[in-house]
Amino acid sequence: MNPDLAKELAEAAGESHYRTVRPIELNEVSLNGDGGTDEIEPGKFVRKGGFFRKRLYAGHRNRNEKPGEVNLGSPIQIVFLRKRRKLVERGGTDGKILRATNEHNHPKEAVTLFDAVTGKSEDGIAADLRTKHTGLRTVEIIYALLIDENAEPELVRLVVKGASLGSDAKADSTTDLYKYMASFSPDEHMWEYYTDLSAVMEKGKQTYFAIDFKRGEQIDSDTLAGDVAPALRKVRDNCAAVDRSRQEKIAAGATTAPAEREEEVQEEAKYPEDAPSDDDIASSIPF
Repeated sequence: MNPDLAKELAEAAGESHYRTVRPIELNEVSLNGDGGTDEIEPGKFVRKGGFFRKRLYAGHRNRNEKPGEVNLGSPIQIVFLRKRRKLVERGGTDGKILRATNEHNHPKEAVTLFDAVTGKSEDGIAADLRTKHTGLRTVEIIYALLIDENAEPELVRLVVKGASLGSDAKADSTTDLYKYMASFSPDEHMWEYYTDLSAVMEKGKQTYFAIDFKRGEQIDSDTLAGDVAPALRKVRDNCAAVDRSRQEKIAAGATTAPAEREEEVQEEAKYPEDAPSDDDIASSIPF
């Protein structure tokens, strides 16, 4: 069917009022930044964090049950495809999410802020909501291919926050996310290179781990055509569809359904944070 005709008929049928475009269901990679120690035997201690883990959200349906995790170790290798962002506020002794926006591309974009405590939502410009709710912090979401020599490249979301975005405690040899992105010239593309991620220890008010970003080898043309290009197109199309659907709802003043709020906040709201709070990091992060 002609796409324009299909859109017209979908609108005529009122489908836009009850159908929601969902983000791609992907596993999530993050750094366990806990710099504390566990005593495994008398006088012998090991760090709690300092490794990357993959949370198995894809196919995980029971939101009352914590998703499985895979310890990926450190370092790991990815192909950096696309950066998105969201605003998140954590609180309490366990660091659970209190408020979070949906994914978006830039601070001047209209977003919905979800309150995990009250169950209410609020529409507004991301930068304005950040000013109004001073506890909100920027979390960068990187769509990436996770590279494993023993498996096919896997499309995942990489979560980057806190000191991994930038901090005063960072050594000169460590590259945070924003410095890494700035290292590419206008005629270079991050998806043309592998990116190597390592856990590095830093010390602000607490000892913690952050991500060190380093440019790896250039990707060969076969891998670009066979793995990178299809994944990047998939991410592009889904992000565009999700954003278009949400902007239409915001413009129409539509009420966000509870299930959709839960989808945006995700399971991350239910499980403790294992990294120091931003107040515990001597940072200059551009929140």
